[in-house]
Amino acid sequence: MKDDEMRAHFDGRGRVELLPGHAAASKQRCLGDIAQALSYRLLATQSLGRVGIRLVSESDDAPHTRRQQSRASTAARAAQRCRR
Repeated sequence: MKDDEMRAHFDGRGRVELLPGHAAASKQRCLGDIAQALSYRLLATQSLGRVGIRLVSESDDAPHTRRQQSRASTAARAAQRCRR
């Protein structure tokens, strides 16, 4: 799953479920960074056996996260970290 595909899932819905397959720990952290930058918090990481994992995130409507969401540069920095 590429960075743009990951960001597209965080489109304002209240709850987002991603199935990144057998993502490495670094890719899971990247997904978490992108989610946090877009005002989502990770609720659960579920093991699906041979299928991989499911990451469940929820929109965080706290005032400080709303301010964070308005900063587009935060999302860009999270995506940049993933490319390294």
